[in-house]
Amino acid sequence: MASVEDLEEAIRNQPEDADLRAVHADAVLERGGPGDRQRGQLIQLSLAGERGDSTAAHTAWDLQRKARSRLVKALDKTYVVRLGWRHGSVESVVVEPRDWTGRFPQRALRALRTLLAQPELFALRVFDTRPAWNADQGNRQSTVEATLDLVRGLPIRWLGVSGCTSSAELDRLHHELPALDGLG
Repeated sequence: MASVEDLEEAIRNQPEDADLRAVHADAVLERGGPGDRQRGQLIQLSLAGERGDSTAAHTAWDLQRKARSRLVKALDKTYVVRLGWRHGSVESVVVEPRDWTGRFPQRALRALRTLLAQPELFALRVFDTRPAWNADQGNRQSTVEATLDLVRGLPIRWLGVSGCTSSAELDRLHHELPALDGLG
């Protein structure tokens, strides 16, 4: 059997392949690391729910709710974090402030870095922090660099970033995020 990491790379290239996702779920369960049991079950239940099993769909939703609570705990008091789940993995993250007068502090960037490193986000395709950056009246020049630092190496296809005003910044985003096909 292929390694979990190899299967995740294959899923990033073929995100709609349900059979590949099922093999991935089995590999995650077999690996048996911390959190693997819940993660593997979530993927299996999500796939069953997508095939019409309403009991599995409800159980998957409950597992997603619990995982979401754990994943966004460090950001939840200051930011609204919307996670979009698909096939048992997080495919989209949108971050917006609860208080529009604040700044996007370094501790939030650290918490986002931790969030993006979680195994549930291996197939992340959409990342949008525009609302959070728009609330920050600080240095706009750091927006593109800070966002790139967060998502570099991830399979991002759509990126929401504020403060990107020059063609050089746009070129840099496309160069450093080769899968990028949309920008907001």
